[in-house]
Amino acid sequence: MRGVLFEFSTPLGFHVRVTRERWELITVVKRPVMLGREDRVRLALEAPDEVWLSQKDKTVLLFYKK
Repeated sequence: MRGVLFEFSTPLGFHVRVTRERWELITVVKRPVMLGREDRVRLALEAPDEVWLSQKDKTVLLFYKK
């Protein structure tokens, strides 16, 4: 699909798609420290060590890789 940076299924059974446009928003506005870390983000989503429910937004899951 055009504009898609990466897409895959998580171990929790749902599909994740990140577009280039969304990744730019994340790395320029929200979390500039993530620039160049696409592989680490993908690994955390594909094979997380922990998954937590966000305390601020109960519809958001937080994926962590140690």
